[in-house]
Amino acid sequence: MARDRSTFINRDSDRERKSILLKNFLDQLPGIEREALTRFYVLNQSSVQIHRELGIAPEELRELRTRARKAFRGAAAPGRTHYMSPGGVETLANPDPRDHIVFPYTHDAQVVEAICLFTSAGLRKGENVLLIMTQTHHRVVRQLLQEEINLSQIEAAGRLICVDAQHLLDRLMFDGVIDEQKFNTEIDALMSRVKATNADVPVRIFGEMVDLVWKSNPKATHRLEGLWNKATKIHPAKLFCAYSLTSSHPTLSPALLAYHSHAIA
Repeated sequence: MARDRSTFINRDSDRERKSILLKNFLDQLPGIEREALTRFYVLNQSSVQIHRELGIAPEELRELRTRARKAFRGAAAPGRTHYMSPGGVETLANPDPRDHIVFPYTHDAQVVEAICLFTSAGLRKGENVLLIMTQTHHRVVRQLLQEEINLSQIEAAGRLICVDAQHLLDRLMFDGVIDEQKFNTEIDALMSRVKATNADVPVRIFGEMVDLVWKSNPKATHRLEGLWNKATKIHPAKLFCAYSLTSSHPTLSPALLAYHSHAIA
């Protein structure tokens, strides 16, 4: 069964600035239209497949997507911050050179908003950005950024590079162990790409590989964090990572927090 789009909604009762994102929009849709959007955004089904299985014409789906983007943009565009403290917003928008920021979060909307803020602020300052994201966040982040900036133009200029976090992790990990040499080789290559047009331009990096392993392989997580800190001594960058919290893993350990210069909330 398709996962409900409400996973992008923050329901924390102690948050003063709740955002309902797409919930109100989806709640007013007939069931078939809600199912069509869920299949498109969550299951990555094509418009042709959705038309074949649900009878929604491609032009109808395009109109639904346009309305959904407007609703989501109004709640969580890169320039808006519903989920973070003012200090967290400032840290992400204006990090110092070689900062290593960590963001423990409980809802996808929180990290999507944080990635967009970190990215759009850097691009507007003339910095280049490397995003190592999971597939879950890749599509939504790109769509939100496209609302604010000319994404195709920026990518064509080599100022924004997006990499699949799981695919990169698979190339670094062997039998549950992160290979340091392979890590260095891969990061060297990515940094060469993101700085190809200007070797002196500041770089921002967002990475989610740690979130893919921290619940099941703490040792690999610590190794990744340590290797990232070593890498940014060779390739100066403003580094940002995020961890999804769950009921079984509700906090980050002091040992993990110690790898970072800032923890935001």
